[in-house]
Amino acid sequence: MIKRLFSYANYQLVLFVGGGFSLAVLLSLTGAKPPPVATDVFELATRLDPAYAQGHRVLASELARAGRNIEALDRLRAARAADPRDGTLCLPLGDAARRAGSTREAREALACAVSYAPRSAEAQEAYGAVLLELGEAKLAVGAMEAALVLEPGRNELRQDLGTALARSGDLPGATRVFSEAVRRAPDDAGAVFNLGLVLRKQGRLEEAVSFLQRALALDPRMSRAHYQLATLHAERGAREEALLHARALLKLEPTNADAAKLVKDLEGP
Repeated sequence: MIKRLFSYANYQLVLFVGGGFSLAVLLSLTGAKPPPVATDVFELATRLDPAYAQGHRVLASELARAGRNIEALDRLRAARAADPRDGTLCLPLGDAARRAGSTREAREALACAVSYAPRSAEAQEAYGAVLLELGEAKLAVGAMEAALVLEPGRNELRQDLGTALARSGDLPGATRVFSEAVRRAPDDAGAVFNLGLVLRKQGRLEEAVSFLQRALALDPRMSRAHYQLATLHAERGAREEALLHARALLKLEPTNADAAKLVKDLEGP
């Protein structure tokens, strides 16, 4: 009976309470100002028991909030090693790995997250994003489609899907998705720009100019729209219009070497 009372879970609880009490006594004796109690208690608990997965997870969350991404990732790795069957760790581990720049590790962890919770739009979206970063656009399309089915009201998912379709080579599909995004949010400069960009890639130049100009009307400081219009007009031989946008781009980004070269080339000798 006594043995059953001290199961592993109870053992961790004893560490938590005992560790916190000991820390409080120590601080009171030394007169030191106590830091956040919860963090210190979990820190002590994981030192006493390195296999305390929940403690590592709590600390990882605090570290991530503080922007200490490498340390947060290390804590989540420790939690995963302590409890490799806990599928709920996959998503935070993948997010932490991505923030820390460990993209391949993020891909593996987020694939686990999708497998564990296929109806999680958050997991599908994160998985699709890391696939795009790795250049796996066709796989990213599937993840983004799944996320959008789960949360059809989120227009940002629609734009992510359009981006994945465009990068996978399905420009007509991307156009349909971006068109729907613009229909739902006609004042979203980013959605309007994306539609203009994918139209340009298909050679539908008049339509592209119209949407790129509309994006600028919605956001006059959108430098990428100025760049697209400058290069598009230059390709069509409309030098004055191209120069207008190139100069506007350089004014927005005075240190942009590409913009400076574009202005110089258009101004001529």
